[in-house]
Amino acid sequence: MRGGQMLLRVIVVGFVASLGACSDSTASRPSNDAKIKAMEEKIVQVEDNYRELVASRDEMKKKLLVVESDNARLSSTNKQLSEQVAAQESLLKSRTEERDFLSVNYADFRVSLKNLLEKAEEAVRKNQEKSNLPESPKVPVIPVRLLDDQDRPIEPAIPTVPTLPLPEKPEGN
Repeated sequence: MRGGQMLLRVIVVGFVASLGACSDSTASRPSNDAKIKAMEEKIVQVEDNYRELVASRDEMKKKLLVVESDNARLSSTNKQLSEQVAAQESLLKSRTEERDFLSVNYADFRVSLKNLLEKAEEAVRKNQEKSNLPESPKVPVIPVRLLDDQDRPIEPAIPTVPTLPLPEKPEGN
């Protein structure tokens, strides 16, 4: 029963629709022509808009390709610069370690050199005490240039070297 009712409804709806389509009068035809022209103009406008959208899409695709190539180039440059920075940092670290190592060695060297000089001076002093020789003459340091109160150069006097008595030779030889 249900299928029959459904069929009946479809037939009634189809009949009513055909009556509405066939009842088209000639008086409404000019308004239909105006509607058709308006619809054609809208279709032309939509097609123009579509062409503009396609053109702008193609332009945006080109710009996207340019941006992607720039991005790839900048990414490559960034990678190279990161590698260079890492190399410079490792070089800096190794140089800092070398500097610290040499600084410690230099400090140790200075201390050991000072100790050796003290030992050498002590040995010379003991040797002089044993041999009863006079102390070696001190040579004065001559300044390169002296200035007086008015910033005029003063020529220094040339010092004389003191004469030392020669040690006596034993008379047996």
